[in-house]
Amino acid sequence: MRSSEDSALIKTLVERLQHEAVHVALIGHDTAAVDEQGRRLVQRLRQDAGLEVVLLFDAQEDTLIARVNQRLASFSLDQARQAASAPAPLQVWVLQVQTAAQSRQTLMLARMVRDFPAVNLRLVVLLTPAHAPTLLDDPLGRAFLPWRLPGRAPLALDEAAMRPEPAPEVKVRPPPPRPAASPSLFERARARWRYPPDPGMVAAIAITLLFISVLVRCG
Repeated sequence: MRSSEDSALIKTLVERLQHEAVHVALIGHDTAAVDEQGRRLVQRLRQDAGLEVVLLFDAQEDTLIARVNQRLASFSLDQARQAASAPAPLQVWVLQVQTAAQSRQTLMLARMVRDFPAVNLRLVVLLTPAHAPTLLDDPLGRAFLPWRLPGRAPLALDEAAMRPEPAPEVKVRPPPPRPAASPSLFERARARWRYPPDPGMVAAIAITLLFISVLVRCG
């Protein structure tokens, strides 16, 4: 069903491009779909209408102006401003708009075609909805027939949501302190050597031992 509708629309666009001073803006989110429908339109323009179609996807502004001047080279300024002066066959230029600069180039061409109709040019522009307002909202955009392809814009990836969640913080408790071990016999002796008893106590003990030895001898 969709294919038959597209075929009917393409037939209408071809007829209007042949007989009216209009252009076509093919607009879609899916670049593959835009390219496919653009190819079909170009094929019908060449085969059914017998028109000369020129693909100028990567042409710079200087190249486009030079091509226009070449088609107007044999005309005076007054003749270039009259559509009836155009002896050259109608030519269709296919452009691709992917940047703001290319949008300005397309508007420049549309202005030249309007101001100098003897150039006998029609434009077919392939673009995304992001660049469509720059073209269609301009006063020159009224000459463009918009062909909007169905389809939604691709979902933007939420980088923040895609980031892995941070691992929960694990608090490591320090091990409980070990109970102090009881000092060994060697450590107790070393402590006594380090800290000798009170001198008075030593003297009292020595006197007591001397008294005991005297009693033993007398007995």
